[in-house]
Amino acid sequence: MKVAIIGAGLIGNKRACALETQDELIIVCDKDLKKAEDMATSFNADYTDNYQDILSNEIVETVIISVINKYTLPLAVECLENDKNILCEKPLGRNSNESKEIMNAASRVNKIVKTGFNHRFHPSIIKAKSIIESGQIGDIINMRCRYGHGGRPGMEKEWRCSKDLCGGGVLIDQGVHLIDLCRWFTDKEVN
Repeated sequence: MKVAIIGAGLIGNKRACALETQDELIIVCDKDLKKAEDMATSFNADYTDNYQDILSNEIVETVIISVINKYTLPLAVECLENDKNILCEKPLGRNSNESKEIMNAASRVNKIVKTGFNHRFHPSIIKAKSIIESGQIGDIINMRCRYGHGGRPGMEKEWRCSKDLCGGGVLIDQGVHLIDLCRWFTDKEVN
């Protein structure tokens, strides 16, 4: 798969490191050109601060979008409309309307959308899913979930605490993992 990444921060770098050996990172984009360059250099890829360079790149098949939630919708729709499959970091949108817009765009152009729910790939979660699917514990009738965040001084001033930038605090930022896992464990999953 020929991949581009928009967003050269922590998560963009993690996604680049997780690419399979047969995948190729073609180009990295970040509004901070130095961050894009640093990441791209590590993976022998091109870099840019203009996402249009990704849209016009005919080699790129899939775009990983790892930006602040507010910017996902327009980037996702443009990537889809330019014949790119996408992996968007969670949450897919700041609200259900944004998520539906992305999914509707994918349907119109027959492209794939995935949401980066990385918790599904933790070994303990994979084991739990296997036990559930085997029927060893019977039907699930209740789930109790807890998710912690250590916090840090000044965290309340970061983007993830902004309704405009994030969409809704801890439920959208971290709680969405729990919602995804509950749906996945009970076969009620969506992309």
